[in-house]
Amino acid sequence: MKINNLVIEKYKRMFVFGCSYTRYHWPTWADIIGQDVPYYENWGKPGAGNHFIFNSIMECDAKNKFTADDIILVMWSGPDREDRYINFDWICDPPQTKEKTYGKAWVKKFGQDRRGNLIRDMAYIKATQEFLNSKNVDWANFSMYSICNIDEEAILRDAYTYERDLDYFVARYVQLNRDLCDNREITEVYACDVDVLNLYREVYGKIEYSIIDVIRDGHAYKRATANFGDAHCTPLEHLQYIDAIYPDNTLSQHARKFTACWEQVVQSIVTKNIMPEEFNHPPISRL
Repeated sequence: MKINNLVIEKYKRMFVFGCSYTRYHWPTWADIIGQDVPYYENWGKPGAGNHFIFNSIMECDAKNKFTADDIILVMWSGPDREDRYINFDWICDPPQTKEKTYGKAWVKKFGQDRRGNLIRDMAYIKATQEFLNSKNVDWANFSMYSICNIDEEAILRDAYTYERDLDYFVARYVQLNRDLCDNREITEVYACDVDVLNLYREVYGKIEYSIIDVIRDGHAYKRATANFGDAHCTPLEHLQYIDAIYPDNTLSQHARKFTACWEQVVQSIVTKNIMPEEFNHPPISRL
């Protein structure tokens, strides 16, 4: 079931899924939590979209058979990404590399339909939530940036809250995409997706607020702790995200010291301008 607090010592195994905000050159929220779990696998992949993430969850379960002793943590990515499996490997493309991979004509015809991608990805997220519930597994859903997040508790508190709440998150959804594409005409089309947001409001309500919203106030390139070109969150920012989402979590002092050590490594990039050696993730055996 969806967890309300992160009590890490309950679990024997942890499996995590996501994009570069889950698996990167340095430790992320996933690797920090993984310090306290006896067995841990990080299935994240830089550039990954939700098609890849969904397939990874199903493949991981087929190989590992999730049980009630496991916790499954998923940080969903953006609906504007494209994932394909070809030649025994996954190609994962964020918006800025799609044209190089698929060509300008393909992107113009197929690669800009965010509404279609949103419908596709919300089905993946709904299926994942219901699948994990059926397995009697503890789980949590996060997101890299705010796909949309409906405050179900606020809806229950006030019968009139729902319309305001939905309007607010639709506005956030539109503003986010305006920031991403800097094109008001395209962005106004996104406002028409309110019916999708409405249809999947219960699913959105089970996704925690995004790391970009919590740490960067909704701005991916607004750095809180460093001033180098890489926009990814630093280890300390990842820890701050965990503490913000689960203020009563049971992270050990070892995990916090681990974070502090890696934060020093990442901050050294500011002065040395050298990317650190990639964090040594245990290899994942994928199809």
